[in-house]
Amino acid sequence: MRFESEHVHKDGSRFWVESSVRVIDIDGEKYFQNIARDISGRKQAEAMLRDRERRLSEAQRLAKLGSWSWDVASGDVYWSEELFRIFGYDQKLPVPAYEEYLAMYQPGSRVMFELGVDQARYAGQANEFDLELLAKADSPKWVTARFEAVRNNEGRIVAIRGTIQDISERKRQEAQLHVASREVSDLYNNAPCGYHSLDKDGVIVSINYTDLT
Repeated sequence: MRFESEHVHKDGSRFWVESSVRVIDIDGEKYFQNIARDISGRKQAEAMLRDRERRLSEAQRLAKLGSWSWDVASGDVYWSEELFRIFGYDQKLPVPAYEEYLAMYQPGSRVMFELGVDQARYAGQANEFDLELLAKADSPKWVTARFEAVRNNEGRIVAIRGTIQDISERKRQEAQLHVASREVSDLYNNAPCGYHSLDKDGVIVSINYTDLT
């Protein structure tokens, strides 16, 4: 039997021990043998790693940015927690199949995603695209997808990795600004009185339709 336990030194400091216990036979008598090893350093490293992972997960959540990787040889795919949230998948379930994932994109964006993967895999080219997902309840969703290749010591491409960032709010704001700009332009050009602007040399740089007529 092997187990880990926490202990306290005489000075009050704590340390961790890994114990390996077995039964041995010596001259017909059975004895318990316990081999103990101080694993405080390993426990501290594990705690630091968990803390870094927690901080990374929190940073991704705040930025609405998830990460992924694909091992070319094994086919293993990794998704971060935030990537599951962005696409509405249960984190307790396996990463969805590639075709199922691609089906979430608009047809044109689907082609661009596959292009990004292929260029990274076969040419080692990094890319970034704004892609549109299939709308849910008339609420368009956009993401920025980034791709890059991972090479081994011999320079061979062994994996593809990237990030997906939810930019839906930015896209909505851009659309609202575009509508507002178009309305202002329409009011300027079709005003009942003429408008024009001059530069410092007296050259007309803008003029509305009313003034032209």
